[in-house]
Amino acid sequence: MSEQVTIVTAFVDIGRGEWGGVKNGEPIPSYICRPTEIYFNRFEKLTKLKNPIVCFTETKFFDRIKKMRDDVTLIAIDSLFDDHKHLTTAIERIQGDPLFIGLVRDKASPERWSPQYVMINLMKSFFVNYAVEQNLSQTGTVAWIDFGYARSDSTCPDGLDWKFDTKDKINLFANVPHFNHKPIFDIVRTGAVYVQGCHIVAPAHKWKLLRDMVNAALANLLNVGLIDDDQTLLLMALRSSPDDFLVHYNGGSEWFTIFNKFHHND
Repeated sequence: MSEQVTIVTAFVDIGRGEWGGVKNGEPIPSYICRPTEIYFNRFEKLTKLKNPIVCFTETKFFDRIKKMRDDVTLIAIDSLFDDHKHLTTAIERIQGDPLFIGLVRDKASPERWSPQYVMINLMKSFFVNYAVEQNLSQTGTVAWIDFGYARSDSTCPDGLDWKFDTKDKINLFANVPHFNHKPIFDIVRTGAVYVQGCHIVAPAHKWKLLRDMVNAALANLLNVGLIDDDQTLLLMALRSSPDDFLVHYNGGSEWFTIFNKFHHND
């Protein structure tokens, strides 16, 4: 049964607008340099939906977001990295290990050198579960949607009341039609992506399960001296308990189509 979805998202300024130069001996790709203004221009498109929105962000952005849409629920995370210093330190330690850097491809990708980038991505299921536990979600179905998801006006149809039928599963979206069993070690090494991290939809009561599975996957990576972003952790969670998931093939080059392609109207 489809129902309206509460959207959870987050934004912390980690300085992407100034990213450039060389990291680990390779030039940083220009496409990952993204000024804050781009994020807010995209988020404003997201606010045109009729769905409830919960946003975790820095207090300096509260007024700006409220001017876009007054009923967005805002949660301050000004001290996010300090509050989770043990995690950022663990990520930074691996990213600074010459053995890890010598192993991986695309050494200038942010998951190879920015602990803040990795951590903010790893926190997605934590943010959603917090919103659910604090009764901030207004619906029985909750979605994580990236703050900068709306790449164009057509991404978020103005005035759409987005609905989704989860079938009581955690819904993930893939950019390949079939999953193979390539070792996680090799996925981290090559930077291969199977699961899209920009959008996840699940019943409210399933988000704790996803958070716990992601945390277990993260611990497993850290224990063997590896680190990656949320896409690999979602794949590990999926492999650990496939019966809890539904996976939708979203097209090899399609990443930002959930409101158009996966709108479930009864």
